[in-house]
Amino acid sequence: MGEVEEVICRWAGRIAAATCGWLLAVAAFDRRGGWSGIGMGSCAHWLAWRCGIGLRTAREQVATARALESLPVILAAFAAGTVSCAKVRAVTRVAELATEEMWLARARRCSAGQVERLVRSYRQANGDPKVRRAARRVAWTFDGDGMLCLRAVLSPDEGARLITALDAARASLEDTTPLAGDTPSPDGETPNSEGPGDAGAGGAPVDGERVVAARDRQRCWSAWAVTG
Repeated sequence: MGEVEEVICRWAGRIAAATCGWLLAVAAFDRRGGWSGIGMGSCAHWLAWRCGIGLRTAREQVATARALESLPVILAAFAAGTVSCAKVRAVTRVAELATEEMWLARARRCSAGQVERLVRSYRQANGDPKVRRAARRVAWTFDGDGMLCLRAVLSPDEGARLITALDAARASLEDTTPLAGDTPSPDGETPNSEGPGDAGAGGAPVDGERVVAARDRQRCWSAWAVTG
């Protein structure tokens, strides 16, 4: 098993070094505008088309490739295969020429997940508040089965409030305790009940009404009005 472990680690280094070379080629291709003129919106779109990768992944790779060109110490370690692509992708989001050695040292000592958390905490503590506020958004849509799909980008405090509100809403939906006034009377009728086919403002829809909208809806808030 020791030999197999050594082979796996050796191949991991080779893959990292090969990925570094590939990203340098991507950076040069992007810098020269090789993707333009063929109907592509960006180098990331070209990568997604020609290399068969997701657009989000392609954008991350282009950003990493651009950052590597100005970080020679991290670039050398990456080219030598001594630091993984996941760690390089994380530290290049925050590293600068004056701080790259510090970030490389942390990348060597920490796991990829730990490096991601370090970078995230650093950006939260040192990022521009105006940029963070502008990035806040909440969007939702209904899929083909009528299920709600929700996506949110919020500050930690706002995110905690949203999760608390969602948990409370879910608990209320799962609560089967009858509301006051809903207990049937001895004659079988419910107090304040309406006649057949009647529906108040909050009543359940009668047969034939559509509960889910006829088409998917998607809305996005550019600002989340939770904080003042």
